Amino acid sequence: MIDLFYASSNDSKIQNLKNWLAKMPIRILTPKDFCLTINVTESGNSVVENAVLKVTAYRDVLAEGPWKGIPILAHDTGLYIDGLSEEEQPGIFVRRRGDFAVTDIARRRGDSAMTDFTRRRGDSAMTDFTRHSGDHTMTDQEALEYYCRLVRERGQIVSGKRRMTARYLRGGALLIDGTVQTKEFPAPEMWLLDEPCREYTEKGNPLDVSTLDPKTGKYWCDLSVSERDDAYGDFGTKIGEWILESLRGNQSVDPE
Repeated sequence: MIDLFYASSNDSKIQNLKNWLAKMPIRILTPKDFCLTINVTESGNSVVENAVLKVTAYRDVLAEGPWKGIPILAHDTGLYIDGLSEEEQPGIFVRRRGDFAVTDIARRRGDSAMTDFTRRRGDSAMTDFTRHSGDHTMTDQEALEYYCRLVRERGQIVSGKRRMTARYLRGGALLIDGTVQTKEFPAPEMWLLDEPCREYTEKGNPLDVSTLDPKTGKYWCDLSVSERDDAYGDFGTKIGEWILESLRGNQSVDPE
């Protein structure tokens, strides 16, 4: 059994990884197991760059203790939605979209004043300004409201539901013996809806209550473990195989 430190405190991401690696001889440890709380500034320009920032930050913290040298895994997620321009894509700014700041400012200042302001500044300048000023990170509820509002404004009605097709792109970074390996993993498409199926009470991925799996027609929050694995297709398998093969290249791993 190999120990693997997963550089995330997101309960949803941790559970997903445990599901993907359930049949592999890997024990997952997280910051919670070490009572660690680290805020990593995700200043990279891609999901892979952000993942590398995370593994190096935790490497530096763990380097002083008995767990020095433990393999460290991190990943970052980008969201890409059909029908949006490159400038409009959430990408790696899933919770830091500049549009949220615009909406929030407009709510306080009044729509007409904000419209006049953006007209004078120019759309691209305003987008750049709001994305990088203040660096507001949306809460779970704010993110859910933001993307539901986006679908209401830009989505199309199909089979009685207003929706937009989207997919995640995950970038992984795996630190083993001082060397960082990286890889991108595109996920299958999903449907974002304009209304959640219920109030969001969990922590980690608020869009689960407003996302439909095209295969089953179920909301992501209602999928069983096996249905979720099937919805991911070979996505979870590819991540698991990459991790296991990388670890096997450095240690002797016996099948369970």
